Order: sequence, then structure tokens, then C-alpha cells
Amino acid sequence: MIFLWIVYWIALKMDPNIIAVTLTGGISGWMTIGLTIGIVNWVMKHIL
Repeated sequence: MIFLWIVYWIALKMDPNIIAVTLTGGISGWMTIGLTIGIVNWVMKHIL
């Protein structure tokens, strides 16, 4: 739950005119993003 709160807080601070995320690569791009988010979540659980 803390992970989602931190991601939400960071997303609110981003300027939508400057920051844009474009996901390319089809399913492999989505898998890469999912894996990255999963690893960050796992690391945060171990740290906290």
C-alpha cells in the first residue's frame, strides 16, 4: 500500500507538459514495465 501511495504522490508532482511515458515494444514493453514495478515493490517491502 505504501508503494502505491508513493507512486501516486510522484505522479501528482509530475508536470504533464514535460513528462510523457510512451510504451513501445508491444507485449515485451509491458512485461518490462511490469517486471520493473514488481522488483521495486519487492525491494521496498524488504527495506520497510
